[in-house]
Amino acid sequence: MWTSMSDPDDWYGFHLDHYTKLPEHGYKTKDGHVYFGLRRGNSEDWDRLLVTLGMVEQLDDPRFADFGRQATSIGRYAPEVKPLWENAFKEMTNEEVINLIHEINGDATSFQDYSSLFTHPQIQELKMVQEIDHPTAGKFKTIGPVWRFADTPATMQNPPPLLGQHTEEILTKLGVRATEITQLRTAGVIG
Repeated sequence: MWTSMSDPDDWYGFHLDHYTKLPEHGYKTKDGHVYFGLRRGNSEDWDRLLVTLGMVEQLDDPRFADFGRQATSIGRYAPEVKPLWENAFKEMTNEEVINLIHEINGDATSFQDYSSLFTHPQIQELKMVQEIDHPTAGKFKTIGPVWRFADTPATMQNPPPLLGQHTEEILTKLGVRATEITQLRTAGVIG
């Protein structure tokens, strides 16, 4: 990725988007945003999708060739044709769009904001958000371990370190002498 970003001939695609590209928020629908991709469909599925959405004219649009693979998700033309999709989705709910995309063997999911994500029943059941005590910040919520073991529940063991808490230990392991560490501390470079 880094090699290709050093001097690309053209900026497009997932890892080659320009570095100033705004964050992706999916495709706007009547009641939210969805993200979708078409990787497994066939010609019949693709034609049916465009007819259902009233996008028949896109059947001849070269940006929509290859059953839409370059016009959705991380495809080359996805940002360019996004307004066309959003216009087709404007009277559909997230659920309706997702069901339609699934019917044609595509992948689709709702975009979540922090509020809806952290109140989602699955996140609640998995206890993904945990509280931890911090020596200076007090009690705060953070993301807990994402793995689960049947006999040994994973929990947060320690709070994040204080600023500079492990600096001396790390510098020593890197081979910095004690006198140099003292000089750095005296100069205000480290805490």
